[in-house]
Amino acid sequence: MISPAGCSVLEVGFNELYCIQQKECIIQGITSLPDVSSLSTFSFILSDTTSSGRLITSTLNLMRRCIPLLPTSFDFIQLYNQIISTTTNDVDFIQVLSYEKIMTLIVLGDYLNDDILIELYSKVLDGYSEVLRLMHASLNEYLFNHLHTKLITNKKIWKFICQVLSTHKMKVTLLRFILEHTQYLDEDSINSLMPILFEMIINYKTEKEYIISEYSHYIICYIIKNYPKESKVYLEQYIYMVITIILSINGETQFKYYNGYNKSIEPMDIRNILYHHLDSLLNQPNFIMSVYINYDCDPHASNLSQFIVENLVKIQLANPTVVPQIRKVLINMLKYIKPGTGNGKELDLKLKKEKDEKIALSFNRNIQSGLELYKKTYFPDQQELTPKQIANFFRNTKGLDKQFIGDFFEKRKEIQIATLKEYLYEFIKDKNILTGFVAFVQSLKLPKETNSINHIFEDYAKYFAEVHPELYSSDDVLFMISAMLLLNVELHHPVMKNKRTKKEFVQAMKEMIPKVNEDIFNTIYDYIDQNEFHIPNEEPSIDISRLKDDFIYRKSIMQEYISDTDYTSKSVDEVVNKIIKPLVQNLQAQFELASTTSALDQACQGFIEFASLAQTLNNTTMADFLANNLIKVSTICQNPDLNTFCYDIKPIRASLLVLELFDKFYSIFNKSIPLICEFMSSLKHLDLFPTIEESKPSELLKLFTPQQTQKQQSSWFSSWLGGESQTEESIQKTKNLFKTKSYSKHIIIEITKQMNDNELKQFINGFYSIISNSEEGNNHSSVSALILLHIIISFNWNRNYLVWNDIVEDIIKQIDKKSDNPLMDYLPLLPLSLMEVHENTSSSVVEETIKLLCVLPDEFIKMNENLIIKIIIKITQTMIQEPKSMNDILNMFIIHTSQTTVLIKQLCTENICLIKDIINNPLFNSSHCNQMKMILCNIYKTIASTTFFKQYIEVLTLFYSKLVMFLKLNDEHKQTIINNFQSISLFFFVACCHPTAEIRQNALTTLQSVTPEFFSTTTGDVVLYFFKSMSQFINSTCSKKRHEISLRCIEMVTKIFLGSHIIILEKNKESWTIIMQIIQKMKENNSINEEIKELIKNMIFVLVCEEKIIKGTEEWNTTFKTVEGILNENDFISSNKERKDEETKEEITSHNQTETEEIKNTN
Repeated sequence: MISPAGCSVLEVGFNELYCIQQKECIIQGITSLPDVSSLSTFSFILSDTTSSGRLITSTLNLMRRCIPLLPTSFDFIQLYNQIISTTTNDVDFIQVLSYEKIMTLIVLGDYLNDDILIELYSKVLDGYSEVLRLMHASLNEYLFNHLHTKLITNKKIWKFICQVLSTHKMKVTLLRFILEHTQYLDEDSINSLMPILFEMIINYKTEKEYIISEYSHYIICYIIKNYPKESKVYLEQYIYMVITIILSINGETQFKYYNGYNKSIEPMDIRNILYHHLDSLLNQPNFIMSVYINYDCDPHASNLSQFIVENLVKIQLANPTVVPQIRKVLINMLKYIKPGTGNGKELDLKLKKEKDEKIALSFNRNIQSGLELYKKTYFPDQQELTPKQIANFFRNTKGLDKQFIGDFFEKRKEIQIATLKEYLYEFIKDKNILTGFVAFVQSLKLPKETNSINHIFEDYAKYFAEVHPELYSSDDVLFMISAMLLLNVELHHPVMKNKRTKKEFVQAMKEMIPKVNEDIFNTIYDYIDQNEFHIPNEEPSIDISRLKDDFIYRKSIMQEYISDTDYTSKSVDEVVNKIIKPLVQNLQAQFELASTTSALDQACQGFIEFASLAQTLNNTTMADFLANNLIKVSTICQNPDLNTFCYDIKPIRASLLVLELFDKFYSIFNKSIPLICEFMSSLKHLDLFPTIEESKPSELLKLFTPQQTQKQQSSWFSSWLGGESQTEESIQKTKNLFKTKSYSKHIIIEITKQMNDNELKQFINGFYSIISNSEEGNNHSSVSALILLHIIISFNWNRNYLVWNDIVEDIIKQIDKKSDNPLMDYLPLLPLSLMEVHENTSSSVVEETIKLLCVLPDEFIKMNENLIIKIIIKITQTMIQEPKSMNDILNMFIIHTSQTTVLIKQLCTENICLIKDIINNPLFNSSHCNQMKMILCNIYKTIASTTFFKQYIEVLTLFYSKLVMFLKLNDEHKQTIINNFQSISLFFFVACCHPTAEIRQNALTTLQSVTPEFFSTTTGDVVLYFFKSMSQFINSTCSKKRHEISLRCIEMVTKIFLGSHIIILEKNKESWTIIMQIIQKMKENNSINEEIKELIKNMIFVLVCEEKIIKGTEEWNTTFKTVEGILNENDFISSNKERKDEETKEEITSHNQTETEEIKNTN
């Protein structure tokens, strides 16, 4: 064994050597030590107070190198105790001594068990403050490696690390160690570690704080990602804190951080750093759905997904540099959403949570209204809430104002007393008075009145003693809870300076309640000393002073973590719709912030990516929201006159982008079709559609489309921009920014080709709704919509007639109700113009068009006569094989059309068969007669000299017969029918004088066959009027002194009269006088020739023979006076006598034959 003196010499010599020589000496010298007992000499040096600082530090250095060579049987514990007790009075060596002690203890730690190791590390850290700062790095590395190899699997190490971190020692080293070994964490370790980590993420002022905070962020994010079930409460807190910190940063947010290698690193923005960590969480697959299910649908958690989405918008407004990253996050959120496979439990939870939130909001405004809403929501059949129900409401409903709960118990009415008993039961059922009372004071804020507080505490003590009579009396309980409250104030109130010690507290309690075990009082003091009474935060908060307690509380009330696919598609829709709004706002923000062409291109690309995603997800809500916001960016809808926007291309670019998106992604714009239609209609001028041309231009486009010469003078872009006030150079500069243009016509052609019938119907209805809802002052959009609708239907003429029918029917309704739509004068042109320009027409289109024709206003018909004629002619040409019902409708149109219109005159002249169909129509009745008469009258002059006159007479004959038929029915329109008959008779009078024998014969036949029925159903005055009219016609006609005309007139008169002379003379004998006047007039005009004489003779002879004119009567005298010089009266007398003799002879002969026959029969 080496003597102490020898060791001393050895040490002195050792310290005289250089480092390399020291190492060689140790290697050679250690092997020569006779046994381990030689180390006792080193121990002696360390314990000797007279040893110099230099000798002690050298001894520790040498000892550290000797330890690995010692046998396992060596008493390392004794050596450990020796080392930690080593001190020196040499001031110059205190820091070096601390360093050598730490390094030696770390080496010694390899030979100690885990329990001693924890204590050893504590001693190591105690000496940290005495070590030179420049030595910390080497110590940290040494300790870090040792922790990794020795204690990584020991759970106690995590508790030790938390203890060390809470003392703010070795933060960087320990955090780096945790970060590299997070896979060894368990739930207890996480719970201990997280509150400390949260405290470290809020400071970024210095480089060291930044490093500590960064490590803390990485550890928290790792734990949250890999331990989701254990970290439910921590994710909520972390996201809330990070977002809140980002939004709370004001002013200078940058600092320089140098990593030691790159001295030119750019300053870091704190918000970007924080956002990076937030981004690492949000970009996880299905993250947002997991958050929605586990937080938004948890009645005791915050609406975290809603909080995230809403605040991402705020972040991008506060820090525009992160706009692209936020868009990427939002898009990834949507992309990574998995389809649900759950049974919908989350929907019930979400519904309940929403109900509770409304109830809590109402309660926090007014206690009574909140309770009333609670009853109405959950107990609608009850008249009043029971005390137990109210107590459960207070305990289990999140978000209630704790002060209001305390205020409720302030009153001492029966309901409050009963409710307080139910409310307290949850806290007093446990025998542990400390646990129950702490939970109680954390559940509400006590009333402000002292008396009210006393009553509550008295009730608490009373009920506790009733439930646990074997433990305490009510007085004991009251004293104990009062003492706990007082102790809490003494230990934690900042004003209190003289705080009782545990011993003083326990002594006082024993004196007052001697029967209670002293350990209970010790426990009470220890708990209150470490935990101040406070109401835990139900929501995440930036306040970290009581974070651990808040975590414990929120964990106790939150529901268990749910699998990230345990939800339904309805929940997916809910989340997707939440993300859409901020995502589009993000795109809009980037678009508005763009200050260069390239930036604007990137923003536009963002909109295209979003639309593509919407198409991938088949989400029409996304498309609708996108279209809405993009149209808002374009100010065209609000300000059609864009003179000021020539150099601000954003509105124009946005407009073209709307059209481009609709073109490329039309399949998802179903919901947006009305909006797109409104937008397209709002564009400034139809020159925006540069090629609205058709091989056969319709009346509508002729009316509204500018002349082609005007189009050529003004390009579509210049017109859009205001045109006249812009220079060619400025216009060209703007046009050059757009390599391609999305024209409306191109969109209409390409999209409608691919649309199914329902989509096409929506598209058409979108434009039509603009037209039908047009108001004064908005004619521009309505006219544009009208033209666009014309183009759409024209391109798809043979596709969907159901849409066509709907439009026409609506136009008819608007006409019927006399709509004040300013486009009403032009709206009917839409279907009529389309009918005009298209050769092929279906039966349904024809039928609806005819219905429209029937209700067109007179003014419209007058303005558009030529068009309507073309339409009707086209209809009649295409109706040969069509159902008779359509023909009937067309007939009704003609009947109802104005009597003065030239339209019908021309129409019926060229299509006289239409009138015949009308009259034969079963729907034709007496009310239509007057209109039909006017139609026939209007077309007479035109048709009389044409080849259609024969058909015209046929139509007159048919109508003549119809009039008599209606007259026989004693119709209410009898007088009108009579007037019409008289008017139509004039045309027959004319026809009877027609050069064509066939026409004359037909007219005469009609008059001869129809007039008897007419005369029989009318009065004598009507009959007389008929003959007077005929007399006027003949007198005027025969004045031309043409014998053939006179002959035809007399022939007409004789046939009409002889066909019904009996009825005529019975009704009004003056009619015969009128006939005589006709003959007298013709006699005066020398118009009577032999043929006429014969006709007159025959007529008079019939009357004489039938004794309708008897000799000696006035009629006889008038007749023969009129025909004097033409006919001989005696001839009629003798002829009549001969006729009578002959009749008498025939009667005698007939009588004789009859008698002969009777005799024969008798025999």
